[in-house]
Amino acid sequence: MPPSPPAGAAPSAGARPASRPASHAATSAHAATLGEAYRFFVPLIAMVGMQMLAQSIIHATLARQAGAEAALAAYALGFSLHNPLGSPMWAVQYLALATIRDRPSVRRLLLFNLKLLLPITVVDWLVAFTPAGDVLFGTLLGASPAVAREARWVTFLFYWEMPAFMLRSVGVAILMLNQRTPLITLGSATRLLAVIAVLALLRPWVSGGALGALAYSLAIAADSAIMLLVAWRFYRALPAGGAPPLSDRGLWAFDWPLVLNRLAENGMPFLVNVFLGRLARPVLAIASFGVLNGLVRLILSPLINLSHAAQTLVRTREDRRTMVRFTWQIVAWFSAVLLALFYTPLRAVVLDRVMGLPPEMSAQVAPALLLTLATCVCWAFSTLFRGMLAAAHHTRPIATGSLARIAAGIAVGLGSLAVAGANGAVVGLLMLTVSFAAEALVMGWALLTPHPALPRKGGGRTAAEPAGAPAGEPRPPT
Repeated sequence: MPPSPPAGAAPSAGARPASRPASHAATSAHAATLGEAYRFFVPLIAMVGMQMLAQSIIHATLARQAGAEAALAAYALGFSLHNPLGSPMWAVQYLALATIRDRPSVRRLLLFNLKLLLPITVVDWLVAFTPAGDVLFGTLLGASPAVAREARWVTFLFYWEMPAFMLRSVGVAILMLNQRTPLITLGSATRLLAVIAVLALLRPWVSGGALGALAYSLAIAADSAIMLLVAWRFYRALPAGGAPPLSDRGLWAFDWPLVLNRLAENGMPFLVNVFLGRLARPVLAIASFGVLNGLVRLILSPLINLSHAAQTLVRTREDRRTMVRFTWQIVAWFSAVLLALFYTPLRAVVLDRVMGLPPEMSAQVAPALLLTLATCVCWAFSTLFRGMLAAAHHTRPIATGSLARIAAGIAVGLGSLAVAGANGAVVGLLMLTVSFAAEALVMGWALLTPHPALPRKGGGRTAAEPAGAPAGEPRPPT
């Protein structure tokens, strides 16, 4: 029997009503609970954990190659460009959660994002196949000619993740709207297995950063295929039509602050590398930060899904308070993990034995890990506040917070250039942490400031979004 469609969508013919709403947004009487938040969020911890473990396996494989420092640096440079360049694709899930209501809206969403992919393709291929790549990686980021050439090839291989990730995001959003998050872990398990298989099969023929980029992109494609397969029956359960068509203008009005946010978040490693490339030993600094960033994200990246949980579950002030309590509990659990791994002798085991880092690189990364507790708190609340604002369709403060994030990162980077012998890994993680803190402060202040788009005191909905309203055309950000 097909599942009930997401909140606000009419049930398909023959569909039996669910015992509980697909999203509690379907009724103002249903308040989010801590139990509901845990049921939604916990499967996503496994999902992101497997995804980031795949990334760390790539780093560990490259670290064991001949010329490991150059391979890791080329991979890190290519990834630092790929992430901000693909920002419109990384924002697809937020847009999908806000707008999917029937099958035509899904198709319209895909067409809109294909249009956004066209200019990204042009820029990516210019970097990969013209001297612009040498100027970017060599002149601007300070890489050697050999590392810059390899980073261009890595950039091209990373490109193929973008269309696959766009499709995956739509499938994941459909599952989230139906609160079927355990099914999302199937795709992530496939991704992890695909990374291991590709690295094992291609290692005799492909080397350097290109091996890592190829494994990563092929694994995303496998993940996407599984997500589309699993989400297909939920897509078929959506109404065949009836809602007004979504316009590009309406989609972009909701989307651009989130695209800017993805640009800021995923552009931070690129911005970090700009400053690290000007330290005394740029290749060591860039490679060390690349490994550190992958390790920290392996542990803390589940926090990203606090935004999707908030966007799906938060509709009233009571819901907001519940999600804040839930976030503090999540922060406590992750802090315990960080304390066990990075504030005890296990730190040396992780860096030297598990990651297999050369001694010089391990010495760079080890002190930076002591900053991770602050990173955890700032990242968690930055992510939570973003989801709350997206749930209210009050996205403009997300753009303001993104600009604050960039400004804070630049300020820390400029300060690091005045420190002789600065540790590149410490500088990089400090830039990330301070930028998360700045963003969280801006968005948190916006949530505390009265606004028609936000839930009113007493828990009621805003007049602009009555209980049971369909997701529909996004309101322009306010």
